[in-house]
Amino acid sequence: MRKRFSKPVVTNSSYCCPAHCTSIGSSMTHTTGQAVDVSVAGGRTYELLGIALEEGYTGIGVKQKGAHGGRFLHLDDLAPKLGEYTRLTVWSY
Repeated sequence: MRKRFSKPVVTNSSYCCPAHCTSIGSSMTHTTGQAVDVSVAGGRTYELLGIALEEGYTGIGVKQKGAHGGRFLHLDDLAPKLGEYTRLTVWSY
């Protein structure tokens, strides 16, 4: 994904233990090591979102409200592993 994006990809959240995820209100998907939040804003978000979909990410959360420093995309590939549990593929915060 980074190679296709041709720009730096800044990670602001990746793996964390369940206790830490709970304390900061982060998604428990981060406890598996298969989720990451990437800092991105504006037109770059649209571009990175398209690449993420093409690369097969099955969970994409979009936060583009508020200060630019707090905007990000959550990316994970957990949906096939969740069995009967269903969730939206793309959602907003």
